[in-house]
Amino acid sequence: MRGTSAQSFQTVRDSVRGLLAASDIDSRLVADELFSVAELIDSTNRLVRVLSDIGQSEDTRAQIVDRLLGDHVTPVTKEIVTGLVRQRWSLQDDLLEAITRIGVDCVLLQAQAEGTLDTVEQQLFQVSHLISENPALAEGLNAVREDSERRVSVLRSLLSEKLEGDALLLVSEAAKRPGELKVAQRVREFAELAASLRGRTMAVVYSAIPLTQAQQQRLTDILQKMYGTAVQLNLLIDPEVVGGLRITVGDDLYDATIMRRLDDSRRRLTS
Repeated sequence: MRGTSAQSFQTVRDSVRGLLAASDIDSRLVADELFSVAELIDSTNRLVRVLSDIGQSEDTRAQIVDRLLGDHVTPVTKEIVTGLVRQRWSLQDDLLEAITRIGVDCVLLQAQAEGTLDTVEQQLFQVSHLISENPALAEGLNAVREDSERRVSVLRSLLSEKLEGDALLLVSEAAKRPGELKVAQRVREFAELAASLRGRTMAVVYSAIPLTQAQQQRLTDILQKMYGTAVQLNLLIDPEVVGGLRITVGDDLYDATIMRRLDDSRRRLTS
């Protein structure tokens, strides 16, 4: 999401923690309801169009949500969805994306409260890497792009005994509605949301050989100075990495040569 949609999403997202705290409700229940609401709205193009149409007044859109959801969801879920449909969206699919992302936030917030967020983040990253590095699996998931139940079934059969409940839930959700992204990218995006919730930026480091603890710490220090935030390193071994090191942080890509130049420049500036 960009522009108006990103602003609209953040406006509602900022209020969610307060809503959850005030209601003392299990965030997973809200997440499950939000995922179901997104599926319901997505089931008919007309409904998506009407709820995201700025030609309809905010009150009209809110009334449609009230009639649609009634007493079938918790008051918190209804308030979140109502808040979202009152916003402006650049694309109608951005509304569905916003509902889903706040559902993901709710799962991650519950994991954070229970002290399992770090595990969930790591498992999401590992699943993303597993799919990306397994061409047969990736091709199989993409081949059934219109069959969400099949995608979920494939992943659950492979991962149900290996993942924490929250990680499995989010992987399943990523498989249901990948949107324009492939499933692996979607899972990776959820891992990045988990890192963000922990106040960290996620960096993926591909190295030809394992990095020592000292090398990991030095790399972490460099990246934290660059991005001005705590950095979570996710380490992967790839013997074919040119130069011995490749790093991705969001859409940014660095190789070992670039990192060395940045480090050398910093040392010269501070010496």
